Amino acid sequence: MGITEGYLYNDELASFVKNNKNVVKRTTDKENLEALVNGDIDIFPIDELTGWYLLEREFTDAERDEVARITPFISTVTTHLLVPKGKPDSQLILSLFNKGIEELTLEGKLTRFKRLLKEGYYQHPQKKVNYDRR
Repeated sequence: MGITEGYLYNDELASFVKNNKNVVKRTTDKENLEALVNGDIDIFPIDELTGWYLLEREFTDAERDEVARITPFISTVTTHLLVPKGKPDSQLILSLFNKGIEELTLEGKLTRFKRLLKEGYYQHPQKKVNYDRR
């Protein structure tokens, strides 16, 4: 199998997964987490925030205790804001978003917000976020 700098080529990975009797496929991330908690599978890839969100929303404390994040990470996933190209206000939206991220970072709120996300704290989008709640 061709591995270059720790990564499998996409076609080789697909072939490996398809031809490997030890690989089990599930339809959803929730099904994979259920299989993980039940001991049916040993590992599956999911981005960290999605994993913790689903665990907080769909599983009990005892079930969450059965799941652990492994290190080192298989990969690092970043989040991006997407705005349509060519729309008159796209550049303005992007500039305002970047300014807001910069302000949150300078005030230390972005780090706290990320921690709250990992802890499963979500607030209604129409209400002001109370960062001091926890």
